[in-house]
Amino acid sequence: MRPKLVLAAIAVLALAAPSLQSQTLDGDFMRKRTTPSRAFFGIGLLVAQPLGALDEQIDVGGGVGAHFLFQPARRIPFALRADLGYILYGQESRRFRPFPRIEAELDTDHGIFFAGIGPQFMIPRGLLRPYVTGSVGLSYFATRSSIEGRNSEGEDLLSTTNHDDVTFAYTGAAGLYIPVKKGLRPISIDLGARYHGNGTAEYLREGSITDNPDNTVSFTPIKSQANLITYQLGITVGF
Repeated sequence: MRPKLVLAAIAVLALAAPSLQSQTLDGDFMRKRTTPSRAFFGIGLLVAQPLGALDEQIDVGGGVGAHFLFQPARRIPFALRADLGYILYGQESRRFRPFPRIEAELDTDHGIFFAGIGPQFMIPRGLLRPYVTGSVGLSYFATRSSIEGRNSEGEDLLSTTNHDDVTFAYTGAAGLYIPVKKGLRPISIDLGARYHGNGTAEYLREGSITDNPDNTVSFTPIKSQANLITYQLGITVGF
C-alpha cells in the first residue's frame, strides 16, 4: 500500500476522535444541541484477503474505507448504510530519465474502488454493540500509471489508466462497535469483516504490463472470479 495512503488514513483516525470530543452547537451557534445523533460517519483502515481464483493471482492488499449511516430513531436496531472504499493490491515503481537533466519515477497502482448501499441491523445500546450489514453496488478494478517528478512536492506530471473493469458487487458484513464516548454525539471503535462478492472481473496485476524495446506497451489481463474479504479497524462518530 502506498505510504501516502497509509499516512493520510492514520492522520484522519488520529485527529477525528479528539476533535469530536468538543460539544456540537446548533446552526445558530448559541445553544447546545440536545437531540441524539441519528447520522454517523465512519472511516477505517482495511486489510484485503483475496479468495479462490483471485488468491492465486494477487497478494493481500490494503486500503481505506468509509461509510455513512442513518438511523431513523435512536433506539431501533435498523439503519441505512452507504459504503465506499479503495483497496490497493499491487504496486510497481521504477525511476528513469526522460531527458538528461530530468529524473522521474513511473508508478503503477493496481486497485479496486467499491461502493454500495444497504441495511444495517445492530444493537442500539450497550457496552458492546454487534451489527450485521449487507449492500449491493459496484466494484471498479483499475490499473493506473503515473509519472511523478522527483521534486519536493512529488507531483504527478502525467497519468493514464492502463486497464479497467466494472462489476456488479454485493457484500455481507459483521462487526462490533466499542463505545469510547457516549452521550448525544457518541464515538466508537469499529471492528468488522466484510465479504465482497465481485463476480468475474478482468484486471491486471504486478507483471501484467510489459514495456517493449520498440517503445510500445503490452498488457496481459487476467479474467477470473474476484471475490475477497476485507478486515477493518476504524472509528465511527455521530453528528
